[in-house]
Amino acid sequence: MDILTNLSKKEKEVIHSATLPVIAKIIFTALIVSGFWYIAVKNLDPDMGWHLRVGEQIVNTGEIPRHDTFSHTMPGFEWVDHEWLVDAWLWRMQNLNLWWVVTAVFTALAFLPFLVWIIRAERLSWLWIIFLSALSVSPFIGVRPQIISFFLFFIVSEMFRSSTSKQWVWVVLPAVFFIWANLHGGFIAGLVLFASFLIAQIIPQALLNWKLWKFNFHRLANNSITMPRAQYNMALISFIASILTTLINPYGWKLYGEIFTALTSSYVMKYISEWLSIASSGSIPILVFLAVFLTLFINYWRQYPIVIILPTIIFLIMGAKSMRNFPLFVIVAMPFMFSAIELLRRDAIKSQELAPFSARTWQILRFAAIALFIIPVAYAGYLMWHQTDKNSGYYPKKAVSFMEQKIKNREWNNVVMFNGYGWGGYLIWHLPEVKVFIDGRMPHWTASDGNSAMKDYIAIIKSDDMKEKKDILKRRGVNTIIAENKSGKKIDKNQSLKNSKAARIIERMATFFYGEKKANLKEELLKDGWGIAYEDQTAIILRHE
Repeated sequence: MDILTNLSKKEKEVIHSATLPVIAKIIFTALIVSGFWYIAVKNLDPDMGWHLRVGEQIVNTGEIPRHDTFSHTMPGFEWVDHEWLVDAWLWRMQNLNLWWVVTAVFTALAFLPFLVWIIRAERLSWLWIIFLSALSVSPFIGVRPQIISFFLFFIVSEMFRSSTSKQWVWVVLPAVFFIWANLHGGFIAGLVLFASFLIAQIIPQALLNWKLWKFNFHRLANNSITMPRAQYNMALISFIASILTTLINPYGWKLYGEIFTALTSSYVMKYISEWLSIASSGSIPILVFLAVFLTLFINYWRQYPIVIILPTIIFLIMGAKSMRNFPLFVIVAMPFMFSAIELLRRDAIKSQELAPFSARTWQILRFAAIALFIIPVAYAGYLMWHQTDKNSGYYPKKAVSFMEQKIKNREWNNVVMFNGYGWGGYLIWHLPEVKVFIDGRMPHWTASDGNSAMKDYIAIIKSDDMKEKKDILKRRGVNTIIAENKSGKKIDKNQSLKNSKAARIIERMATFFYGEKKANLKEELLKDGWGIAYEDQTAIILRHE
């Protein structure tokens, strides 16, 4: 539904008085798609290793994984691979040396929503919002199964936009959710969007009789256009059918149990970066996008139908609570922002008619408009220039080769390893003969006897109790530690210039609030007979015979 349909004919003529040059759309299309491709090539998902290994098992055995075979901390634990179909395809493409096709597919899935918005754009201000939104979601771009949910969420939201005129939508949606549930667990967000759409249809009548101090909801209710009863019943049946079709997967109802467990896990929400609050992101584009959205929302929300307002608020809360949901909020927010910009322009034109701007004011406005376009483009270029290549410098390639050689030569027997969380997937793929301590599948895993690899991992890396750390390593039988070598890294000159002052300030604040740094685990283990078996700029391996 488009709020602009409620404007008068004269107001529409004013708003659509200018046409957007095609060349501008081409330029922004090229900028966004090339940026997404660059990021997808550079950024290797830390979980990609276990995705490939699981995909290999599925293709070779014809069976989906049901019990853990990759870790020594929780062997046999029953788990659900909600991305099983994607994992199988990823391994097949890797095996055929067609990874460039995978990169192209995920780049296209991430870019297609932006292409649709660019095609619909009616003026440069829309393109500015689109480019800003592309910058804000860029940290989430890559060859990641989550991108499939981003794309399908967009498809479902577009189907709701046309649902009032196209009845086939309600027939197709259950099929979409069936496919989605076998590709990625993010289908639950699509069901939330579906539910909010249905609830929004029955709210307007209640609002007509509901008046709170300072907030008059009558106008909001009057702006809403509800569906005919017969069509609403069809939509409700489609929603129920969509839920039922998501149960048609190899795990059945256990798929929902996996999602619920992950969403309610305190370890996931507290320690996994992509599940943290948006406030912890530190991303300038994300914060600017939120500021622009909130400015428009506060000024114009009463002029929108509840069918737009309700899902927008729901996904604003979800996106603010967890960074993982922020790209979904962007999809919901974009239609609102486009029409809100036009309402803002209409108000500006009316204001100009009453009190015309001076020549100097117009010069300032033109300068500001140019700056608004130059700054995001320049910032995007800066991000691309300083983009970290996780395919080369982040993962412990040389350290893994060293371990592999030691094991092959039978110099190291019965390796029981402790590894960093971000390297778990990489080790599963490149060092399959050694079981990992933890990887990206495991943050919410807790056995019936209370065994939790994540609990022990957090205690080792976060606790100040050195005795507890040593006891966990001893109880788990760990004799090999592979970890990021922070002391051995070379500091990039540009990174040093960028972070030196900020790092010193943060370090001083941390010292003030939390005291001096405690002795680190490496130093204590070296005192207890552990030795440094290998060390380079990326990784360090400690070994205890």
